[in-house]
Amino acid sequence: MGSSVPAAMEYLAATTRTLAPVQELRATVADGWPTARSDVLIAYGVVPGDGDSDAATPIAELSKQDYEAVQMPGVVIVRRVGTGANERARRDAFALLDAIREMIRDDRRLGGAVVPGDPARMSGWTLTQTAAAKPAGEGRTCTIQFTITWTHRG
Repeated sequence: MGSSVPAAMEYLAATTRTLAPVQELRATVADGWPTARSDVLIAYGVVPGDGDSDAATPIAELSKQDYEAVQMPGVVIVRRVGTGANERARRDAFALLDAIREMIRDDRRLGGAVVPGDPARMSGWTLTQTAAAKPAGEGRTCTIQFTITWTHRG
């Protein structure tokens, strides 16, 4: 069985770059952490502050058919400054998250990366906003960590 993760990651990054909100907000889209900092960022396969991320667990059933249960982490980070920075950061972050969720709904097989098994879906997200005084003086940040799950059968 070949892993679905490489093709799925490539599909997610490439397709996300074409989304209207991503282009309108000039978001940086990365497979892993980007090489340069951006005020609007979407990264797949990483969890902020968590170092390495586990993404897939291969499992063999009694039937000897292998499958991988994937929990792919991702993050949307939006930083804004000035009047209404919190609201603008949060609104823009959710516009990006909603576009990603819709993209996955439109192609639950992630461009053919996921073969029969459980199709891809966004299984959850968590929201964090700027909470410390020092970062708040540099602007407001809204971070949404999300998880995309699927089961790939080989």
